[in-house]
Amino acid sequence: MALARAALSMTVVNMPGFLKAIVDTPKVQLRYMRGELNRGVKRMRKSFIQKQLHGPPGIKAQGKLSKGKNVFTFVDGRSLSQLGAKIGISRILHVHEKGMTITPKKGGLMFLHEKGRGPIFAVTRKVVIPARLKFQQQVAQETPAMLRKVGEAGTRATQETLSKGLLRGLNG
Repeated sequence: MALARAALSMTVVNMPGFLKAIVDTPKVQLRYMRGELNRGVKRMRKSFIQKQLHGPPGIKAQGKLSKGKNVFTFVDGRSLSQLGAKIGISRILHVHEKGMTITPKKGGLMFLHEKGRGPIFAVTRKVVIPARLKFQQQVAQETPAMLRKVGEAGTRATQETLSKGLLRGLNG
């Protein structure tokens, strides 16, 4: 009994469009993920300002501090492997994060006066600033949810790019 060999031929529909979509996917993923990362760190910044700079349990900030001018965010990444973000606080807020005791350099007394050269309102040997802000804890709590959204944005970018690539071949 002889086995008959039949020639097998397979045609892949929309292959050029699909291959182009595969090449474009990393660029689209980077764009979507950077955008979501940027929105995520800005949400964290806004949340910190609302929860920690407008009264207990944090501090009752005034002026620029209450508006969050001393909380910064930065997103960087020219490729998926270098994608990252920073969120941080200034030295002024860092003092309230860690706590600090301020003592005079010379002598035993400090004269506290209003901004500029206003009148003296207190004389003291030291000023103790307690640790009242919880910046690092709050960022650590909010990071997993934000990173989940960044991952979902990458998945969405992949799905949309590949779907458009397949449809491009049908319509084009």
